[in-house]
Amino acid sequence: MSLLASYHFDAGIIPASFILNTLSPFAISTTVSRTGSRSFRITGNAIDISWFALLLLPVAQSEFYFQGAFYIPYVPSSGSKILSWLASDGTVLGGISLNASPKIDFYTGDFAVKVGTSNTTFATSTWFVLELHINISDSGTIDCCVNALPDITIPCDTKPGTQTTISQLRFANICYSSAAAYIYWDDIVINDTTGIINNSWPNCARVYYLPLTGDGATKQWDVYPAGLTHYTAIDDIPPSPTDYLRATTTDLVDVFSCTDLPATAGSIKAVIPEVYAFKASVETPSSLGIGIDIGEGVEFSDDILLSVIQDNHSKIWEQKPGGGNFSTVDVNALQLYLKSRP
Repeated sequence: MSLLASYHFDAGIIPASFILNTLSPFAISTTVSRTGSRSFRITGNAIDISWFALLLLPVAQSEFYFQGAFYIPYVPSSGSKILSWLASDGTVLGGISLNASPKIDFYTGDFAVKVGTSNTTFATSTWFVLELHINISDSGTIDCCVNALPDITIPCDTKPGTQTTISQLRFANICYSSAAAYIYWDDIVINDTTGIINNSWPNCARVYYLPLTGDGATKQWDVYPAGLTHYTAIDDIPPSPTDYLRATTTDLVDVFSCTDLPATAGSIKAVIPEVYAFKASVETPSSLGIGIDIGEGVEFSDDILLSVIQDNHSKIWEQKPGGGNFSTVDVNALQLYLKSRP
C-alpha cells in the first residue's frame, strides 16, 4: 500500500470514512471547488472544535503525507483549530490552527505546545494546497509545503504520550468575528511511505471524477426501471434510490465506459473506481468485484463484502494491470466492470 485514500466530493455524497459529530456540520458545496464542481465545507458555531468531521484512515500510520486544498472566505478573528491528527482512542497528537494573520500555527499534543508558524500568509477566497509530512516520534518532524513549495520544517517531539500512530484526522471550522464561517476542502490525498509510487509528497495532485458515459458489450445485471440504459441507472449525482442495477445471482457482469480525462491532466498517480452499493439480504450474492480493462484484459479487485446499508466502495490501482504507470491514453480507454460475487 502507498496511496491510502483520496477524496474528490464530485459524486455529491459524504464518503463513508468521514464520521460526523451529532451537529452534522459537513456539507457538499457546489459553489466553490478546486477540481471538478464540488468540495466539502465545515460550518459550525463560534467554538471551532465543537463542529467537526473525522476522517478515519484505512490503516493507522506512524508516518504519512497529507494533502488538502483549502479555501477560506474570511480571515479568522482568533486562532481556529482547523485540522488535527488523533490516535485511535481519540488522543490528539497534534494539529494546526489558522491565526488572524492569517498564518498556520503548528502544535503538538491537544494544541498544548506551539512548535512553529508557517511562512505563508493565506489570503481569503483563494485555493491553497497544504501538504504535511508527519512523523510520530520522540524525535519526530512536521514538514509543510504550500502550493508544492517548501514552507517550514519543524523537528520536534510529535509523540506527546504513549500513542505512536495516527488513525483519524479531524476537520473543524474557523471563527470569524465571534461567529462561524465556512472552510472548504478539496483534493484530499493521503500517502504512506511504502510502495513504488505515491510514497511521498502528493505534490499538488488533483482528484478528477470521471462519470460513466455508456454501456459496454456485457449487460447481465437487471436494470430498474426497465428500459433504461444500464449506465444511466447508476450515474446519478448524488446517487438516487429510484433507478439502479440489481444482480440476483453470482458472477453477473456489467461493463461501462467512462468520461475522458480533461486536457489539463498531468501524470496519472492512480485510478480508483468507486461504487455505491449494498446487499438486500443475507443471501448470495453479497459481495462485489470491481474491475478495470484498458485493452489488455480485465483485472478484478478482491471480493468486497457488502452490508445492508448503502455505502461507497472503491479499489485503488496505482499501476495498470500487468504493471507500469497509467497514461492518459490508458485512462481514456478504460472500461469499468462490476461483477456480483458470493
